Amino acid sequence: MTTLKKIAKKAGVSVATASRVLNDRPSQIRISEQTKKKVLKIATELDYHPNIFARSLRTRKTGIVGVIVSDITDPYFSGIIDGVEKVLNENGYYFLLSSAQNSPQKEEIYLTWLHKSHVDGLLILGGTQRFTNDEVKQLVRSGIPIVIVGRRSPHPNISSVTVDNFTGGFLGTEYLIKLGHREIIHITTSQPRVDGEERLKGCKSAMEKHELKEKCWIEKADITAESGYKVMTNILKKGKRPTAVFAFNDISALGVMRAISDHGLKIPEDIAVVGFDDIAIAIHFDPPLTTVRQPQEEMGKKGAELLMRTIIEREKGAEGENIVFKAKLIIRKSCGRRKIEKI
Repeated sequence: MTTLKKIAKKAGVSVATASRVLNDRPSQIRISEQTKKKVLKIATELDYHPNIFARSLRTRKTGIVGVIVSDITDPYFSGIIDGVEKVLNENGYYFLLSSAQNSPQKEEIYLTWLHKSHVDGLLILGGTQRFTNDEVKQLVRSGIPIVIVGRRSPHPNISSVTVDNFTGGFLGTEYLIKLGHREIIHITTSQPRVDGEERLKGCKSAMEKHELKEKCWIEKADITAESGYKVMTNILKKGKRPTAVFAFNDISALGVMRAISDHGLKIPEDIAVVGFDDIAIAIHFDPPLTTVRQPQEEMGKKGAELLMRTIIEREKGAEGENIVFKAKLIIRKSCGRRKIEKI
């Protein structure tokens, strides 16, 4: 195994100098560019890999962040992860990725496991954990930096990055109302989620504003294409047909669209569809999906930036910061081109 001592001997420098060069450590002793290049070249030739565990004992930092994603198969999170990775790599950090598979129990297990693995901080992408369990409260009290991306933080010492879900729910619903729709289904989440609750409140607010409160039609589903398909199929089998559907997310909207098509109906002529997220493939749905955009990569970057700042400052018990991005309605062909009503 190649050691610092071997590299230093071959380069003709002290072990301390080799260490400073390879670990990019500041020093009052000036090291020439020629010496730096020589040490780095020898390290490459000898296939040297620093012992990150030994380094973490010295610096009390591992250079690793734990990332827990609600569902790794959901394309919504890929954009967020891209943003996270860019910022972490710029700061010399790597991450351990765990998928909770939309399970609060698994999310809690990974929180505990990653904390015991001595990561420098935790990023939680989506999820349902409300931080009320005593074990999780203890995790927060331990002082490990935690940032949530994709939903509002329920804890004053945890920072979060999210989109304005209430406004997003309002915008999508009011757009359908202005297109002349009155029989609108809002498909919300079957599990209790803060983002789902806020989107539903926005939907209800738009219905109330236009005096359609009694027509507020709510169905529950899991946030998957399969569940969206199943719920929409059951609705169509009952005979009472909506003129528009506003789904919790783009993936469930995809299932809704497939169910509508399988029943010989057309989008948007028979039923209009609106999603939420604006995942990369939403524009390639048939027809392209009208949806509420979340700036996923920007949200991931901001979450990672907040975490890096918290790790550096390491102020235990400091109040968290909540960043809220604006929701934006992206209009495509899944709602048609009816004349917008002046309401």
